Amino acid sequence: MRIGRFLYFGDFVVIPIAVLLLAAAAYVAGGLAAIPEWGLSLVFGAALWTLAEYLIHRYAYHHAPILSPLHDAHHQAPLAYVGVPSFLSSGLILVVCYLPLRGVAPVFADGFTGGMMVGYAAYMFVHH
Repeated sequence: MRIGRFLYFGDFVVIPIAVLLLAAAAYVAGGLAAIPEWGLSLVFGAALWTLAEYLIHRYAYHHAPILSPLHDAHHQAPLAYVGVPSFLSSGLILVVCYLPLRGVAPVFADGFTGGMMVGYAAYMFVHH
């Protein structure tokens, strides 16, 4: 779907704020002792994003009936603002990564989700 410039690039504003909020939540949950766990889980999440992006691209963008036409439109006009609005992509990462882990391992959930978001932002930066 064609979206405006704000929604296309909104993740570059939303993600840094979200990562800072997740870091603050980890600090509240575990104090300074949470820093190593948060940092390692952030790196793990960023690294795992690479695999997630590959699987999303390979299977969802090329085979899902809803996403395939959007992906094709992106390839036909790569400079056009075709994509998913930023609040949906960042929100989906929160729902899929953060919510299932928060009750079990709050500091890990904060770092892992932040890492997935950083990985996604890096992907968006390189991709565009």
